[in-house]
Amino acid sequence: MQAIASRNNFGKPPLTVNLTAVFGSDQITGTVSDGVFTSILSTERAVYSKINTQTNYTGKYTMILPHDSDSSTSPGGYGFGLITVLTNGTITASGFLGDSAAWAQSDAFVSKSGTWHLFCGLYSSKYVTNKFLTPSVNMTNTGFRGMIMGSLQFSNNAAIGGNLKWFKTTITNHLPHNYLPPYSTNYPVGFTNEMEVTALRYVPVLATHPVLAGLTYPAASVKVFTNAIITFADGNLTSSISNNLFIHANNLVTLPSTNSAWAGIKGPLTPAFTVTSGLVAGNVYHPGVRKMIPFKGAVLQGQNRAYGFFQGYVTNGVGTNQTGSFSITVP
Repeated sequence: MQAIASRNNFGKPPLTVNLTAVFGSDQITGTVSDGVFTSILSTERAVYSKINTQTNYTGKYTMILPHDSDSSTSPGGYGFGLITVLTNGTITASGFLGDSAAWAQSDAFVSKSGTWHLFCGLYSSKYVTNKFLTPSVNMTNTGFRGMIMGSLQFSNNAAIGGNLKWFKTTITNHLPHNYLPPYSTNYPVGFTNEMEVTALRYVPVLATHPVLAGLTYPAASVKVFTNAIITFADGNLTSSISNNLFIHANNLVTLPSTNSAWAGIKGPLTPAFTVTSGLVAGNVYHPGVRKMIPFKGAVLQGQNRAYGFFQGYVTNGVGTNQTGSFSITVP
C-alpha cells in the first residue's frame, strides 16, 4: 500500500509512505520518504486487551535517562520518567528530561514480544511560515522543535532497556520559520543525543517504609542508611558539591548533626520521597544565586539510588541557562 501525505501548509515536500502487512506475524513494515531521506518503518499489532490480558510486564516502573558530562553544550541533568503498564497492554508514561522539558505518552502499547515504541514531541511553539517569502501570505502554525523516540524492550526480570534519540532544533528568528515566544531558553542552539535507558520496576511502599530499601521494613525511627551521599554538579555551579545523609525508615532525610551546614553550601537541604510513585523532590541552596532552588528526580528502587536535575541560573552576567544533575547513592 502506498499513500502520499501533503505538507504544503508547512512549506515542505510531501511524504511518501509504503506499507506491507506481514501476515501471521502481527507486524507491518515499510518506509517513509520525502524524496531525499528514507526512514524504515516497523509496527507491531496491539494484541492485548481486556479479554486477552498479559501479566509479565504489568506494574509501575521508574526510568532514568543519562546526563551529558559537558553541561555547557548539552543538558547536564538526569532525565526521568514514571511508567505504568496495565493488564490490557496499555502504557502511560510521563516525566522530565535533563533540560527540564516535560514529556508524556498516553497512547502506547506493549507488543507481544515486549516492545514499547516511544515517541513524544517536545518544545511546542507557535511559529510563522512564509511559503512564498512574501509578507502577504504569512501563516502561524504550532509545531514541535524536538522529540524523543526509540524502541524499548521489557524483560521478565522487571526491567526496561534500550536507547532513545533526543533532538532539539535551533531556535530561528527569521522567515520562513520564525518561532514566537515563549520558548525554552535552555540550550537554544539545540542538540542531538542518544540515551541508554535504565528502568526498573517500582513497588509502592507505605509512608512508614523506606523507598530506597525496597521491601525491608525496620522501625520508622531507625536510620536505614547512615552513609548515603547526595551530590550536585554542573548547572552553573563552580564545582560539584556532595555530603553525607541519614535516610530514616520513614523516608525522613537529615544531615549529620556535626555538619548541619553543608560543605560549600550554606542553608538547609530538603529532599522528600513520594512513596506511591518513587519520585523525589526538594530544594537546595544555590551559592551562585544565593537562594533555594528546586530539584526533582526519581529513584531506582532496585539499586537504592535516585537521580534527577536542577535548573542552573545566570548570576551577575556570569553563567548560562544550563541544567545540573543531582544523585543520591548508597555506597
